[in-house]
Amino acid sequence: MVNAPSRVEFRDPSIPATLSPAATSDAQQAVRIRRFVMASASYVTGLALKLFAYGLGFVQLRPALAIIGLVFVVNAAVYLFFRTRLNLRLADPSLTWLQIVLATSMVMASAFALDQDRAAAPSFTR
Repeated sequence: MVNAPSRVEFRDPSIPATLSPAATSDAQQAVRIRRFVMASASYVTGLALKLFAYGLGFVQLRPALAIIGLVFVVNAAVYLFFRTRLNLRLADPSLTWLQIVLATSMVMASAFALDQDRAAAPSFTR
């Protein structure tokens, strides 16, 4: 019987080992970090849409850049919360509700920053 390759063999060499989502010895924590990184990738789409809205004149540059900066700060803070293992002290170590509230807040801040058709933005979610 052939054994499956170890996780180390699949690690991307371009990512430093200390920043890799699998760089923790706790398997559940590694899964939480990996899921957070995947969820954070969805912010990239939102940032691209924010820049697209700026290009079309729906939002001014300053509010768009402020929201983009806030998104980076929020994601970095949650990532550090996972990496420092502070999340393990809470009842919900995956920080599900915190991430939902932060993501919803970013969407609503983006809708608020629109110069026109502000009411149309939430209607697309139905």
